[in-house]
Amino acid sequence: MDAKPSNPLDAAVEVLRQQLETLLEQVSDKKKLINSLLASMGKPAMFDDVDAPKAAASGLASVHPGQFYGKAIPTAVKEYLNLRPKKAVPIAEVLDALKKGGLAFPEGAGGAERALRISIGKNTRDFVVFKDTDHVGQAEWYPAARKPQEKKPGTVTNGAGAGAADVVDDDAADAPADPEPSDGTK
Repeated sequence: MDAKPSNPLDAAVEVLRQQLETLLEQVSDKKKLINSLLASMGKPAMFDDVDAPKAAASGLASVHPGQFYGKAIPTAVKEYLNLRPKKAVPIAEVLDALKKGGLAFPEGAGGAERALRISIGKNTRDFVVFKDTDHVGQAEWYPAARKPQEKKPGTVTNGAGAGAADVVDDDAADAPADPEPSDGTK
């Protein structure tokens, strides 16, 4: 199901953002080339910030070392997402930002990316994961996203796991509740 832009100018902004990223990559490449030529002549590098324009475009420049130190993964993810415009970002970008900000990921099987994905997946009240594009955003930005239902005492889940259905089906929201059991008891 394709989401339509909320504003017709969103598509134009996205095209311009992509063009800007291309230009920033070219700037970075030129700076690296100049530094390389200077190094081959035995001179010091002229540019220390060869990757800074790309980082600034992605939002990583606004993260400083130690910003996420000692914080829980979900708290750090929320803080990072709040630094960005209110739109979903690639999970890889979130991971890079949290590492840059000093978040200590638990050691063990799968590493930092697995720990991040598990944490986001367990926090469906706070995050919406767009599996097709591997992006994550805050649930409050997407009011059409399904709110996790409170479990009633004595209910059993279907075992689908956290985040099994991240988006509400508009037709299902209008459907009647499950009927009473047909075993003759009420």
